[in-house]
Amino acid sequence: MKFSILAGIILILGLQFSCTKSTEKEETTAEQPKISADSLNILAQEWLETNIETYFKKTPEDFKYLCTPEYYEYKSDAIQVGYDGGLEDEEFIKKWSPKFNTKLAGMGLGFMISGQDFGKIQVTSVTPTDTNLFYNVVIDDVAFRTTYHRKIKLVPAETSFLIADIEEID
Repeated sequence: MKFSILAGIILILGLQFSCTKSTEKEETTAEQPKISADSLNILAQEWLETNIETYFKKTPEDFKYLCTPEYYEYKSDAIQVGYDGGLEDEEFIKKWSPKFNTKLAGMGLGFMISGQDFGKIQVTSVTPTDTNLFYNVVIDDVAFRTTYHRKIKLVPAETSFLIADIEEID
């Protein structure tokens, strides 16, 4: 059911980018359907739930495919803070504080969750904030009885989304 809704919304997004019709005498533009904010939120919430859980069902691999290039570089730097070859705290803050809230970067911690070991990961809540495409996300590790609160910012990418920021609340 989720995938049929997802397919329908992706089709609507695809139609938004449809070409315009033109003739030699006059150029006309077909009215393009607009996706509502509610539909976009539903699509984004489903994308977050599906992609977070899928990522952790596999042996986590490089998370690059889920993120914007800038966020990927930022989080990769954050993970390596304090390790050999990584930036020191001050260097990381100086480099990234103009673009990100480095206090919520999860320096020295893994992607999306702070634990290196994990059991069964479930997204238990995805709620929109007042900011467009920014969501409060609750991630539970059922096996390890741990809960992670994250604020995740998405950006549209073709017919999907990419993570542009994750603020690690706890």
